[in-house]
Amino acid sequence: MNMELYRTLPGLHTAIAEWLACLLYIFPRTKRLNGWKLWTVCAVFFAALAFTNLVRTRTDGVPWVFLMAGGIAEMYLMILLCCKAGVWKALYHWAHAFIAAEFAASLEWQLNCYLIYGGQPMSGGLMYLVMALVYAAVFGILWLMNRKGDLMKNQVHTSVQEAVAAAFIALAMFMLSNIAFALRDSVVSTTLGAGVLFVRTLADLSGLCMLYAHDEQRREIYLRYELEAMDSLLDRQYEQFKQAEANNEAMHRVYHDLKHQIAFIKAEKDEKKKASYLSEMESVVSIHEAEAVTGNSVLDTILTSKNLLCAKSGITMTCFADAAGLERLDVMDICSIFGNAIDNAIEYEAGLPDPEQRLIKVTVHQENRFLLIRIENYCQERVLNGENLPKSRKQDSPFHGYGLKSIRRAAEKYGGSMSLSQDEEWFVLTVLIPVEATGYAQT
Repeated sequence: MNMELYRTLPGLHTAIAEWLACLLYIFPRTKRLNGWKLWTVCAVFFAALAFTNLVRTRTDGVPWVFLMAGGIAEMYLMILLCCKAGVWKALYHWAHAFIAAEFAASLEWQLNCYLIYGGQPMSGGLMYLVMALVYAAVFGILWLMNRKGDLMKNQVHTSVQEAVAAAFIALAMFMLSNIAFALRDSVVSTTLGAGVLFVRTLADLSGLCMLYAHDEQRREIYLRYELEAMDSLLDRQYEQFKQAEANNEAMHRVYHDLKHQIAFIKAEKDEKKKASYLSEMESVVSIHEAEAVTGNSVLDTILTSKNLLCAKSGITMTCFADAAGLERLDVMDICSIFGNAIDNAIEYEAGLPDPEQRLIKVTVHQENRFLLIRIENYCQERVLNGENLPKSRKQDSPFHGYGLKSIRRAAEKYGGSMSLSQDEEWFVLTVLIPVEATGYAQT
């Protein structure tokens, strides 16, 4: 068998594998470019990868190292330029793409050279047919694995340490898989012979498995953290509801005692004390004016407490609610949907400099066998990002959005959905829940 046959993979085969691996992680993500611009950039990178790999197969030593580094850089830049991903997230995806390309190219050439024709590569169309079948199988399986694990449209924040660790795994397995090729005419290559190619494929497969195990572990940690955060947020909303409920009961007791207080104030001779008593009564009356009446006691309590928060921040909140459809929703879910949505709206409106623009609208009614919940707040700027999530103003922006996720989870619990949109100068959160399904509660 010709020993040089398996030592160097054909440059074009490697370039195709690297290009397809990059596309595997580019297309499911939010992209910087679309249409012909995206395909033009991808075509340019394919030409660059093909040129680099074809030249690399004809070199050795230091030039080979520099050309290999150039190919790595081209893959990374392709992912970084085509995807709306940061530097470290792009590096993390590059690690997966690089080791996937190495495995696919090595497996294809092993089947081509070693298993099918006993060491003699097939020629012409059959060689490319085997390449197409192997690449389709490898990248097809990876596509399905990525979709199942939600890696490609992953919202998990990628830290510097995680990106560097993934890149280290990819490069370490690459060097391990190519060590026998570097030691030409050594005892290693002489002993293994054609088995060097098998070792390379096995090492690349091991690296691929390590990366996916690493990704699955960090995804599980993130989901556990996310679940705990949403549960904590839900508990906080429920505690706010219970506190507001207690405050409302106290408010009603005070309000019913007003007639006695009025008689007392009339008899008071000291004008300063009388003014103080009248000011206190005025605050009680203003609290009562904030009371909402929707037909659902839980929603009434939430809206009343939020009305008071709006009053403190100079925000005008209007409510048009027929809450009959809410009666079969769990108390915790009502707290989650309305508490988180209105809190987000208040947080944004409180930051507007013009008090006349601080507006929130809450609408609840049944429409076409659906319970429709709409929370709108005035918003002139475009706040939805490419993933249709509002941009965060918080410092821990990679971990923001738990309130929205809690709302979505509550809606989906009853077979419903949550959506976000911007209509002219209004940011709109919409929750749709089938009326016939609102009696279902998941434990």
